[in-house]
Amino acid sequence: MLNIKIKNQVLARDKFICQICGFQLNTNTAHISHIKPKVLGGEATLDNLITVCPTHNYLVGAKDLSNYLADSISRNSKFYNTFLENLGNIEKLLEIDANPSIKTTLNKLLFANTITAMETYLSDAFINTVTHNNDLMKKFVESTPYFCEKKYKLSDLFKWQENLKKEVTNYLLEIIYHNVFVVKNMYKCVLDIDFPEDMELLQKAIMLRHDIVHRNGKTKTGKVIVANDENVKSNLTLIREFIDNIDQQLQSKYNSKKKRENL
Repeated sequence: MLNIKIKNQVLARDKFICQICGFQLNTNTAHISHIKPKVLGGEATLDNLITVCPTHNYLVGAKDLSNYLADSISRNSKFYNTFLENLGNIEKLLEIDANPSIKTTLNKLLFANTITAMETYLSDAFINTVTHNNDLMKKFVESTPYFCEKKYKLSDLFKWQENLKKEVTNYLLEIIYHNVFVVKNMYKCVLDIDFPEDMELLQKAIMLRHDIVHRNGKTKTGKVIVANDENVKSNLTLIREFIDNIDQQLQSKYNSKKKRENL
């Protein structure tokens, strides 16, 4: 909770004017926002607080979340270890002894979480690898219509180039990483990494996850999804083998190259 004294000092300093759009506010409409987000260590001090209108208070909040996600992913260079840790936690939770009703609900959540672990790896691995390699970032921009078909003023080019990493990261954060066919093309076009030819079982698992999360564990026809220990274990094996294959290619192509360059 923001200190009332500091809040009043900020409002008085800014004369109840939104520091982003210049709109005149009052005590009911004025909000206080952090310049450096709290999630990134920003403090509630006078020099880090500004007055904003309701619209920009919302937009700044959304931007803070985006900045937090980008910062969190960029710090997670050990994405494969994170993946293994997530699967290990699922396996431990699978051992919990509970009555049949609770166990069924738990297993559905664990099944869905195997797909979440896969998504997290695919996202973190791609973003980390691409945004820390200028050649790959250039390749990504040149192969992505959103960037390569965009028109820029000459005066904006240098500014855009300075913010390229941030622009690419923000774009990649919007990708739905359980859409494996979209992600498959990204990995192939930019990283030259191959997904398995046959992804039918993986696609079925993703659809089951969709029904668990969005239909409370029922299919479109109303059929209840069976989620027992064996189903979850089988999916754990499927996801682990899928990610293991991708990570081996990734380490071989990029970490080995990095080690050679550092010799």
